[in-house]
Amino acid sequence: LSDDTMTKTNLLCIVLFAALLELLANNKKVTASEFSTSTSIMNHNNHILRSSSSRPIIRVVFSDIDGTLVHYPSSTSEETDKEEENTNDLRLPQSSTGMRGIISETTIQLCQQLRQRNVKFVLVSGMRTTTLFQRLPYLPFADAYCSENGGRIFYPELLNNDANGMAIQEKGYYDSNLSYIFTPATVTASTHMEENPVERRCYRLQEDSMWRKQQNIQELWEFASFLRNQNWVLDDKGYETCFRIHQKDNPQQDITKILDLLPEALVATTNLGCLDVYPKSSGKKHVCQYLVNHKFAEGTLADNCIFLCDDDNDIELASSCRFAFLPSISSNSMEQYQENHFDKIIAANSISTETKLGTTKATETILQFILEHFFSNPS
Repeated sequence: LSDDTMTKTNLLCIVLFAALLELLANNKKVTASEFSTSTSIMNHNNHILRSSSSRPIIRVVFSDIDGTLVHYPSSTSEETDKEEENTNDLRLPQSSTGMRGIISETTIQLCQQLRQRNVKFVLVSGMRTTTLFQRLPYLPFADAYCSENGGRIFYPELLNNDANGMAIQEKGYYDSNLSYIFTPATVTASTHMEENPVERRCYRLQEDSMWRKQQNIQELWEFASFLRNQNWVLDDKGYETCFRIHQKDNPQQDITKILDLLPEALVATTNLGCLDVYPKSSGKKHVCQYLVNHKFAEGTLADNCIFLCDDDNDIELASSCRFAFLPSISSNSMEQYQENHFDKIIAANSISTETKLGTTKATETILQFILEHFFSNPS
């Protein structure tokens, strides 16, 4: 190199170094993670949009419910109070633990648009089955519903019009065979719906008996009896393949100590600050793998599936899917995992910096992103 070129290079280095010092002095440091995340998102978005042949083919979209489609605004927050008053938001019934969330009509519409693109849509949650049933009239219609951290699977079966009246009036009920009858959420704004919206039809839930038989629930309930004998307070109401342990019900003990007592056939994950215990054969990853392989026959988790999620009990499935999207982050473990895998675990505020995590807007942002980047016709 010439002396003149070297001088210019040295001068440029000095200028860059001075700029860096100024940033540090003014507390404007940008972390490597933040910069890499933004760069990765931009590069990835451009790659998806470049041509239809370069972006992955998504066959199934899995979604958690609480903290993902349904949110729980804090009554002490002025900003979230305004969101609660939004006429676009629907209030769900209060759960058995006293929680009452909101879901937006836009969220329900966007989920329906996914299904209109011949994509399977599956709700997979750690919640008890009775709570899931209670919420069905307020949730997007799905091709399958998985409760109790994947321990149970239900498929909707379309009924004739004779059952519609009672289902709509009662919002859901059990028939003489103890099958649950329901109508999915009715959306007032139906401009994006098909001519006869699926939300206005009536369905019966049929449980997947083959999957149910694969769950080792005998050892699960033997362990529950053991814990009760050790003076642990358990929550098993409405569960059949899982039970939950609340810290508030066991104030003298640390619920994480349960992890050291688990039999080989069982696992435990945190969910909404509680500890869920269930068979190893269950779990969100295993149930979704079963659906992809045996029911939908639609590609693989790693190549053709997306997961919307937020918590510790979602990490195993999130790591197995092509992409995972986070409308909120409900645990330190998920936060750490997202930071270490920001190229495939994408938070809503990485898509839009104006989006606040843990809001219905965050969910809408992600669903719109998925529709635009995986299902629109690239220019």
